[in-house]
Order: sequence, then structure tokens, then C-alpha cells
Amino acid sequence: MNKILIADVPDLCEVLKNAMLEHLEQRTGKSVFEILTVSEPSKVIKMIESETPKWLFLALEFASAPSYGLELLAFIRAISPGTKVIAMTTDDQISTVEKAIQLGADECLVKPFAIGQLKQILGQIVFV
Repeated sequence: MNKILIADVPDLCEVLKNAMLEHLEQRTGKSVFEILTVSEPSKVIKMIESETPKWLFLALEFASAPSYGLELLAFIRAISPGTKVIAMTTDDQISTVEKAIQLGADECLVKPFAIGQLKQILGQIVFV
């Protein structure tokens, strides 16, 4: 089963998980994705190593600051190059978005993002 890992604060993890499950099940007609969540920055690496998700939705700020999230992104890229990373940030500075892409994020969503943006990315996931 394909795995998606969401790394964010608890409330947003649940919102994203529920939205993803609903949309993906509508698109595929069945549950072919296991959606995992982690809300503690110190456990993100452990989850990636133990669960080997195919996709990671990583909130850059949930640790404390975008700089830590960017460091975490670079480390994840090094240990799990096959994982598709969708960075999520509340920082709408173009420099943060560009840095996330430079460090290996496949996409970068600026919060708050429209559900349509999430659905577009999920559409790509279904057909990969």
C-alpha cells in the first residue's frame, strides 16, 4: 500500500488527512493509500525511516521556524531521495519557497492554500 506522511501540528494533520482520504477514495473508488501523521519534529526522520512513505507533506514551521524545516527538508532528501516532498509554509516570502525547491521539495504550498491546490497535487499522486 502506498503511504503518505503528513508532518504538521495535530489539528492540521487531521484536517489534511481527512481531506486527502475523502478525495483519494473518490478518485480511486477504494482506499489504496495509507495516510500517516506525525506532529513531533523529532519523530519525522524516524517515521520516514520506518515507514518509507512515497509522499511527504512537510510543514516547514511546525518545528519552530522555517530555517529548521528547511534543514529537515535537506536531511530528508539525503536519506530518502525517492520520497516526493511537498513543503508547506506560512511564509509567503518567495525566498522561502525558492529555498524549499532548491533543497529538493517537489512542490511548495503557501498556507493557507485552497483545497483545489491540494486536490491538484493529490491528482498527481494518484497517477504516479
